[in-house]
Amino acid sequence: MKRILLIMSALAMIATAGSCGKRANVSMAYDYPAEVIGVELDGSVTMQVWGTGRNRTDAIEQAHKDAVHTVLFKGVTADGMRASLTRALVLENNAEVKYRMFFNEFFSDRGDYTKFVSREDTRGGTNTRQRTDNQVRYGVVVRVLRSELEQYLIDEGILKP
Repeated sequence: MKRILLIMSALAMIATAGSCGKRANVSMAYDYPAEVIGVELDGSVTMQVWGTGRNRTDAIEQAHKDAVHTVLFKGVTADGMRASLTRALVLENNAEVKYRMFFNEFFSDRGDYTKFVSREDTRGGTNTRQRTDNQVRYGVVVRVLRSELEQYLIDEGILKP
């Protein structure tokens, strides 16, 4: 019996010693959803989105892409706000796959998605940062110009008028 207790104590000490190193940043692994701040009468949606990248520039660019992607394919949830402006623009099943070549080019670095993202509503102190050893995550406030994006997709033949 003493031997079993001694072995169990040794295993517990080894397990505890192994976990004393660096802790993983659990918040970096969590995928934060886009959070709606407001829906404007001009058809734009202001939201807080998070992006992850190697540095600040990459993380903010990824946040902008995620904001446009959310407006296009997921829609945004906003309690008490104009529901017609928060639903997804592209309602066709598998449209992202069907028009893959278009969306690959659209979401490329400095692609056309940048025409529909505005930082007008950003105020000092609204960017939030988290860092790990090799990545940084930024939360930024952006405005997606939804009505202009919708017209662009109609002009490109992705949406029907």
